[in-house]
Amino acid sequence: MSKLTILAIFIGGVLVSAGWAQQATAPLTEKEVIKILKKNKKDQLKAAAIVGERGVAFDVTEEFQKELAKAGADPMFYRAVVAASPSGRTFTTPLGAKLEVSPEEKIDFMQAQSELDADRQLELIKEFEKMYPQSQLLSYVWSHMAGHYQRQGDYTRTIEFAERSLRSDPKNIFSMAVLALILPQPRMLQGTPAENQQLVARAESYASQTLQLIGEIPAELLENDEALQKKMSALSSDAHAALGMVALFREEFPTAVDEFKTAIAAGGSANPTHYFRLGEAYENLGKFDQAIEALQTASDLSPGSSFQTLAEKRISEIKARRALIGR
Repeated sequence: MSKLTILAIFIGGVLVSAGWAQQATAPLTEKEVIKILKKNKKDQLKAAAIVGERGVAFDVTEEFQKELAKAGADPMFYRAVVAASPSGRTFTTPLGAKLEVSPEEKIDFMQAQSELDADRQLELIKEFEKMYPQSQLLSYVWSHMAGHYQRQGDYTRTIEFAERSLRSDPKNIFSMAVLALILPQPRMLQGTPAENQQLVARAESYASQTLQLIGEIPAELLENDEALQKKMSALSSDAHAALGMVALFREEFPTAVDEFKTAIAAGGSANPTHYFRLGEAYENLGKFDQAIEALQTASDLSPGSSFQTLAEKRISEIKARRALIGR
């Protein structure tokens, strides 16, 4: 049995040894949680079990998170406190829907979600899938798996898990945005004209749905969650970039320029791919100066990479073409 499973059992209150068992009284206050932590600093698994058995009477704020850190809480204990809170049995989707989950389920999901090592995160995600085959969080677990394979460049498995995610939750905008961005990529458009048109149409639909659903997110959620704001800005950027790729495929170059410029403005951080595609759109419009400027930005943003080599090659080709026609 893994440590993660043991922790879930302890925190869920299924297995609490007689030595630690606490009388089920009122939920713990912030001061009581800190006291338990300090008393059991060298055995925070025990402290987590006590908190899980009693529950806490408050939702964890950023200020209390800092108090826990100051008192020496490790990430495991922090997640246990969150899981034992009044909102600990719910998961709020980006659209504001409340999903009912068990504390141990939420702890394991948070563990997988916060893991920085890609390979370890994939292990945790696969373990979650096995432990909770009926979980309402599976759509978001599969989104993570789709993202993992997308970063690896494995588009086949990316699409597999993104589509599985959407079958579980048709409004999972993370998976929608992934599919919108991948389906119109040149390496995906290797079929017959009819098949390619179909892929591009699907991408357009996913991108449009993503933007529509982002617009439906309750304003109070965005106002109170800076991290969510950044995620939605990134998704909006991806959706507009996908629409730009759709427009490039259809040779609607003015629309492509507009979409890539919107993607760049929405992204919050510079994405060399968006600038490269913007350069392509300008080149097809015969606006060579703008094309070179966009491609040069793409090159500057990816120093030492093969992408920089590709951008520099395209710039040279455009300059030669411009010289040939005297513009």
